[in-house]
This record gives sequence, C-alpha cells and structure tokens, in this order.
Amino acid sequence: MTRIFSFEDLPTADLVVDAIYEGGSARNTGSDPIAKLLPGSGNQGGFRASGAGAKKKFVVLYSSGEEGDWPDRLDLNTGQFVYYGDNRTPGHDLHDTTRRGNLILKAAFESAHGDATKRSQVPPFFVFTKCPTAKSNRSIQFKGLAVPGFPGLPMTEDLVAVWKTTSGERFQNYRAVFTVLNAATIPRGWINSLNSQEIA
Repeated sequence: MTRIFSFEDLPTADLVVDAIYEGGSARNTGSDPIAKLLPGSGNQGGFRASGAGAKKKFVVLYSSGEEGDWPDRLDLNTGQFVYYGDNRTPGHDLHDTTRRGNLILKAAFESAHGDATKRSQVPPFFVFTKCPTAKSNRSIQFKGLAVPGFPGLPMTEDLVAVWKTTSGERFQNYRAVFTVLNAATIPRGWINSLNSQEIA
C-alpha cells in the first residue's frame, strides 16, 4: 500500500519515492504541500527553486501531467525523466519566463557538463507529480531525486530548445532530460542541511 503523509506531518517528513504527500483543506495556496515539505521552494508553478540569484540550494520540478503539448514523462525502468521548460506561450524569448525556469535549466546543464568545480554547483532536483486524494486535490507524489543528463545521451541532446507553433506563432521551449537516482528515501536531515547552507 502506498504510504501517505498527512499535511500536518510534512515539515518533518522524509521524501520517500512514490509516497503521497497530502495538501491542506484551505482553498488557497496555503494548502500547497510542496511549500510545507520543502521550505523556501514557493507554492506555485512547475519550477520552484530555493535560493536567491543564479545559484540554487535545490530545485523542485512539479508536473501536473495535464499539459498535452508538453508531455513530461518518467520511464520507471530506466529512470529517465523528460521535463519541459516554462516558456509555453508565444511572444517570449526562450529564457524570458516569469519563474526563470528555463534559466535554471540552462545553468544546471552547463554546470553538469563542466569540470568538477562546476558539477559541484548543480543543485539537487526533486521531482513531484500531481496526485489528488480524497482529502485534498493538491496532494502530490514524490518521484525521486534527479540530476541533469542521462547515461549514454550526448550533452548536445540532454537539453534541447524545441520549436512549437500556437495560433500561427512560433516559439521555443526546452526539453530537458534528467536521470532519477536510485535513492529510495531522502532523509529530512539532508533536506534541512540544504536549506541551511550558505551559497556564495
């Protein structure tokens, strides 16, 4: 049976792969479970990053599974996770997005392809999907801890700007490929240490 963490228990809960984290009962963003589970991440959007400026302590990638034009998907056998960026409407540059999600992707993948010092600057990515429960439509499921890139995939193919046409207007968005690591549980202590670290 799938483990379910109540909204009240989220501040002290570990992250367990495939466990469900329930949202609150209020009809506003105060019921968002991610903000309570991972303080500093915010309560809206697909990209939720902790840390000011270019360097991030961690990044949450949230997928509702409801964007037909941008089909995020996780291969449960290989751990490959495909996630689309946040430039999803015409009239904006690839990196000109409200939550700066595409800039986060660009920086993370560039660092992942760099030397050891650069790679150490890649923030951890926590992957969640929408998973409504009887208690809350905002409930989520944790899918794993991810890192940029995928074994055997060239660095020219793990972050690609793809074209989309909507109402006759063309624009670009990122298609990013991550690897979900074989880590069944992310301890609360480690999560707390991420938030307490100082980023230069």
